[in-house]
Amino acid sequence: MGQVITKFVFFFLTITAGSAVSDATKSNHNGELYLFAFPSASSINWSSPQSAIFSVLASQSRVSAGALLDPKTKKSLVGHAAVHFRCRDQNGDWQEEWASLTGQNDPEVDQEDLMTNKIGLSVLFKNYVDGEVEEANYLKQRIFLTRAYRPHPQFQRQTKYLKIALNPEKCSEVSNYYQEFKKRSFKKGEQIADRLQLKNSELLYFGFPLDPYESYMNYKNGDHETMLGGGCASFAVGFLKVAGFYEDWMDKKFKKNLKIGDHLMGGEWNKENPENEVSLAQVMTSLRWAYWREEKTPLSFYDPTLMWSFINKAEKCAEKISKSKNCLNRRLQNWLEEKNALSGQFSKTVPLPNNAEKLKSVTLKGVEFKL
Repeated sequence: MGQVITKFVFFFLTITAGSAVSDATKSNHNGELYLFAFPSASSINWSSPQSAIFSVLASQSRVSAGALLDPKTKKSLVGHAAVHFRCRDQNGDWQEEWASLTGQNDPEVDQEDLMTNKIGLSVLFKNYVDGEVEEANYLKQRIFLTRAYRPHPQFQRQTKYLKIALNPEKCSEVSNYYQEFKKRSFKKGEQIADRLQLKNSELLYFGFPLDPYESYMNYKNGDHETMLGGGCASFAVGFLKVAGFYEDWMDKKFKKNLKIGDHLMGGEWNKENPENEVSLAQVMTSLRWAYWREEKTPLSFYDPTLMWSFINKAEKCAEKISKSKNCLNRRLQNWLEEKNALSGQFSKTVPLPNNAEKLKSVTLKGVEFKL
């Protein structure tokens, strides 16, 4: 039972280009930022804690089945988001990075919180000190080789991307955002006990309560005690915000909003009753997130699957626009036309997961914004 809950917690904590283009030369390349999103292997049912837990387990079964049936690709238990940017900054220097944020990969920590300390869904409101900016080569494999497993190839859902242009000023801002997170990143071999001795200004946190963009702007504006961090999807969205592309209405497309009742929260996060203990059975059998009369704590997070769904619809709509056809969603069509958006493709050759000597050429589809 503990392993079941750990998979569910892991889910929350990880969701805390026209013709194909290859790697372009630096001399004649316009600045650009890619946001990549790929969905969970199986849809997550958010109607209750119980349904969410069991749908995560269903996703796990598809990941396992996919690993057996198609070992040359990767499958994602909970979805993921990442970015790639390449551009020339205000100083004329070339900047190119791949990035995503991860952390808290130790199931023993979750089991202690859930089984010993019995804090229930309060675990979703914790911030962990081992925030890590993922290594580029591993990240490229995740981006280009991930498929949401389906029995027939035509139904497999591939990574989608959203591409925007970067001028030198925006290039500098995006690079500074990345560098601030990277220099604080948890490093292989580091001990958590050593991390706990560092100042906030030296730490990168991983968890839902933090918004990467907001915490970065607080730090940039002089609040050096702010906690910098977030989750993979919110970190990726932060790049769009720093670049000045993100619009407030996108929250309705990208974010999932829940309210967690006090009866499912234990420890200091339960303001009314810090002594409250929540068993695993309570969480796994709960048919609602909260009772209407009890105190509730809002939980809002960017969901990679929702992000993927929006980009997928935008890419298909942009393709219709290019053929002088109308989209079913006229608001989306108007926005894409206003932004001079086009459907596009991005090709890259990457090593296979189980055999680095063998390479595979992969082409992703996405939507590209020229403005």
